[in-house]
Amino acid sequence: MEAGIKEEQGRIQAFYEINAVEPLKKVASSPNATASKLAAQALKIIGESIPHKLTPQVPVWSTADVKHWVAQVGFPEFVEKFETCQVDGDLLLQMTVEDLEDSIGMKCRVSRKRFMRELKSLKITADYSSCDPTQMDSWLMKIVPELSQYTYHMLKNGMNKELLATTNSEELENVCAIKNSVHRRLILEHIEDLYCQISLPKYGSIGSLQRQKSIDPTGFSTYPKAVDVFISYRRSNGSQLASLLKVHLQLRGFSVFLDIDRLRAGKFDENLLMNIKMARHFLLVLTPNALDRCMGDIEQQDWIHKEVATALESECNIIPVLDSFEWPSPDELPEDMQQVVYFNGVRWVHDYQDACVDKVEKFLGGENTPTRLEKSSSRSTPENALSRPSPERAGLNGKRGSRDMIGEGNLGMMSSGLRGSREFLLDGIGHPVDKLMLNGLKN
Repeated sequence: MEAGIKEEQGRIQAFYEINAVEPLKKVASSPNATASKLAAQALKIIGESIPHKLTPQVPVWSTADVKHWVAQVGFPEFVEKFETCQVDGDLLLQMTVEDLEDSIGMKCRVSRKRFMRELKSLKITADYSSCDPTQMDSWLMKIVPELSQYTYHMLKNGMNKELLATTNSEELENVCAIKNSVHRRLILEHIEDLYCQISLPKYGSIGSLQRQKSIDPTGFSTYPKAVDVFISYRRSNGSQLASLLKVHLQLRGFSVFLDIDRLRAGKFDENLLMNIKMARHFLLVLTPNALDRCMGDIEQQDWIHKEVATALESECNIIPVLDSFEWPSPDELPEDMQQVVYFNGVRWVHDYQDACVDKVEKFLGGENTPTRLEKSSSRSTPENALSRPSPERAGLNGKRGSRDMIGEGNLGMMSSGLRGSREFLLDGIGHPVDKLMLNGLKN
């Protein structure tokens, strides 16, 4: 979307000025289908070549695929060695630290650790459907996503979901190479769940496998790394802006979580809400009708509803970014997310996206931090903060449109003749209250 706009404006050079081309190429070549497609479209519009595309089915990767991945994750100096050794996807998934040192010649211990960390991440996000007819990987993922790192080794050694029902700790350690005792215990304590899905085996003692679960998998080894910013968006029309914001923020030094490139489809439920709880900031991308599916969603079936409610509960610094979005009335939303309409945000203006990102960065850095005013609050906001008083505070009993409902900063700008300026658009005007007041002042 942004690439198309910049092409129409004749400002393609902007992508080079913000150093966005290389990140786009990296995303375009990633195994993630959605992110790769969007990045490839942007590169095509810019006029850049589209890089080698990697399929998420890592077991069928060719040597050329492996070479590209090795360079992509930061080890270009070893690409030739991987080619010489004819390492394909099958061999890559079975590679050990010893292989890296002896065959690839990676002598630096820290480099080997870095490589194995990238390989572990690849194993967890890989698609094993080409060699996993019993869907054992899906079952492991439901326990904790981290167990997916063992899937390929287990499959190569003959394990499947039916045989898993009769395994023991020794077999998991010695045959399946699961050295982490906590991971073995998690698998064993969920084995009984398989009996409702498969026929009972002709051998082994069922009773010996039935045991009381003592580990809550949600509390063990599932915690993701804390990031600066979690980006929430509506997939139907918000993914392009969300991806653009991610690139901008990463270029400015922020760590960002965006689910389309950090978790693959079908695997994100387990850790997504935990990522919100551990993030410092929650960037809510609001595109047209983004909250419509939240209305009447009492049981939290909608994911944006879940994400916003979790961010409010976790007291994240919530920053709405509005792109042609109209705020609904608070009482149209479920009670557990109504407070989000009282947060100030950034109005996204495509012609001034750099200034928009500057404003977001100020919010992330603590300057002009968006404030939330509770319905019963009578506190004043900091001088530089953007205020959006509640209907009760404005004395309207829920009827919006009073001059008092616009913060002093915004009112001052309007009275100074800045209604049409870039600064006015960026200072959070986007709530129905603001629009009513703006129309009144124009008259």
